[in-house]
Amino acid sequence: MLTPDATIFCDMDGVLVDFFAGAQRIFSHVEQGRIPRLWRTRSRSIPQALAWIEDNLGPDFRLQTREELDIPAVRKLVLSAIAFDPGTFFAGLPPLADGLDQLWPALLATGHEVKLLSAPIGARRGFAVGTAEEAKRAWAAQWLTPTPEVLLCPSRKKQQFARAGGPANLLIDDRASTIERWRAAGGIGILHAPGGSAQTVPRLNALRAPGR
Repeated sequence: MLTPDATIFCDMDGVLVDFFAGAQRIFSHVEQGRIPRLWRTRSRSIPQALAWIEDNLGPDFRLQTREELDIPAVRKLVLSAIAFDPGTFFAGLPPLADGLDQLWPALLATGHEVKLLSAPIGARRGFAVGTAEEAKRAWAAQWLTPTPEVLLCPSRKKQQFARAGGPANLLIDDRASTIERWRAAGGIGILHAPGGSAQTVPRLNALRAPGR
């Protein structure tokens, strides 16, 4: 049960934001056989990932499911490509309809302070591009009312906000490892499946204190 002074932290990518749509957009370069020259000349990891994908998944591999995005080489390719211009990538991501229409109103209805807690992706050195931090704050301002505070923190360190010297705070996140670390640090965690607000909202409401 959440105490009245607990804070609710909500992940962005895969919860409110359709990160997978952006990943597919990046992967479309591979599908069309038009790999940007920069990817090959300014990145060591992208050519390695492409070679692994072709050897192990086949030359006709297409990114079709979120589960495939967890394949290490596929994820490495996507994250490495994002680093060329994280600002444009994150600012242009569409919202997940259920996140905006179901989860966000439910979060506000709890009466708790709600903050977004999202992992950044840094830009490559030597590229004058927008940052993930700027883009994620701009995204929140565009799509969420009222606009919440956006905190950027690597996934492996999110658990520092689980208690922060106070009550057990709640995190809603789509990564099991992040939720496990959060709970181990004394917080309350809800593992969210992308597009699964219909399952997350009842679990959220069950944590509300009586009268809230």
